[in-house]
Amino acid sequence: MPDLNLFAVAAPTFKLKHCGLPSHLESLLSDDELLRAHGIKDETSKTEFMLGRALLRSVIASLLSLVPRHLPILIERNGRPYLDGYSLEFSLSHACGYVCVAASRNSRIGVDIEGGGLLEGSGVLSKYLRKTFLDDEGSCLTSADCDIVGHWCMCEAYAKCSGQDMLTAMRSQELRKLIRQPPRSNWHVGSNHSICLTSVANGQIPLALCVDALPMPFSVLEIDLSDELFLSKLHQELHQTA
Repeated sequence: MPDLNLFAVAAPTFKLKHCGLPSHLESLLSDDELLRAHGIKDETSKTEFMLGRALLRSVIASLLSLVPRHLPILIERNGRPYLDGYSLEFSLSHACGYVCVAASRNSRIGVDIEGGGLLEGSGVLSKYLRKTFLDDEGSCLTSADCDIVGHWCMCEAYAKCSGQDMLTAMRSQELRKLIRQPPRSNWHVGSNHSICLTSVANGQIPLALCVDALPMPFSVLEIDLSDELFLSKLHQELHQTA
């Protein structure tokens, strides 16, 4: 296994959502995951689940040099997946036609990606977030709302890393201080957690990564899941970057 600090691997999924999951991706999933997927009636949710698990298994297998579909991925009571028998932390997120997996063996980790449509049609959510993060009670969308989406992304990553629900996380004094402090090379450093706010898709989609440690080297890779050779390319890129 490479000398791993932090990795986030993002992949566009919009190419695959309307044509079914290719066999080279479906073959990566376990029998239990395929059974669970076939029980999801909504086709969009079904495809997102399968693509997320395909990328998750691909990243972990590439890091550990194991077979993707045989990885012992289990689910905690809170729904967070974990790898039985290995000291590897990882987190999964998907939004706006992208799926993202982050992994680390140095610290607990949480990742989130969000699209600009988060606040559209939700005046209540917009008003609540503006009041929480901008001390502004306005409910109309403004140029500051792109910052709010990034803040929400940081909240989601923080909640996943800390194991808290979103409401508890948003009430956290540490999180509020993290969001309001000037970043140091994209990192916001708190007493117990650090958050990096960056982006994928040429800066169009914010990506937040939270760890229960001090800032550490962090790489973001973007891959094409529709490429049948993506797994070998991913393995090569991860080991070159590490």
